[in-house]
Amino acid sequence: EGGGVLLAGVSWVPPKTGSLPIMDLSVMMYDDEWGYVDSCDWQKLAVRGCTHSGDWCGKIDQATHKGPVRETVKIDMAEVRKAVEGSKTLVRYVVVATFSYSGQDMSEVPQAFVYLADP
Repeated sequence: EGGGVLLAGVSWVPPKTGSLPIMDLSVMMYDDEWGYVDSCDWQKLAVRGCTHSGDWCGKIDQATHKGPVRETVKIDMAEVRKAVEGSKTLVRYVVVATFSYSGQDMSEVPQAFVYLADP
């Protein structure tokens, strides 16, 4: 119930050959009845209590596939749980999701993992 800061992330090592995997990390927030409240992702880098590191796919050397690659979202739970600006809606649930934007199955991407940490 309360505060604390969490760090959600996705990390992977690009394969030496083949198409370059692009993973995207998102955090979605919902109210008591699972009504959508807000989200933080590569298109919306900052919302109340969440800060996304940005899309890392452009930071990979496309020719050499050098990695590893990582995206993170810092989640300040005390800030996230405050009422949404201009309403009485409170965030009750935070969902972390990873999507394969490029379509690869994560089991086919070297050293791919999703984590939730207490930094």
